[in-house]
Amino acid sequence: MIHPSFPNAPHAWTPPLSEKPFYPDYLVAPQQASPKIDPNQLQPPPKPNNNTPVWHLVINDMLKRDAVGRAKYGVPLQAHNGRDALQDAYEEVLDLAVYLRQAIEERNGF
Repeated sequence: MIHPSFPNAPHAWTPPLSEKPFYPDYLVAPQQASPKIDPNQLQPPPKPNNNTPVWHLVINDMLKRDAVGRAKYGVPLQAHNGRDALQDAYEEVLDLAVYLRQAIEERNGF
């Protein structure tokens, strides 16, 4: 069965037990999707430059986040801390997906 909101999707869709669409049509209609996103678009190789390596930026950001977490919670992030790391990570990834989509929409002027 093809999902009614995404008839051109490359895969079949299995409806949930409730038989209702998993994503309500009133939230996003197919014609509102950004036409400028092409996951198969090839990109050129990176060009050398004099900017700070991104790895250095990320490591510095991680050290800053560690300091924020220690200040907020009083301890560093450690295994077996009573929290579900997969749930925390999944929720962070959902937030990331929304921020990425926002940036794409803003970049493309939609």
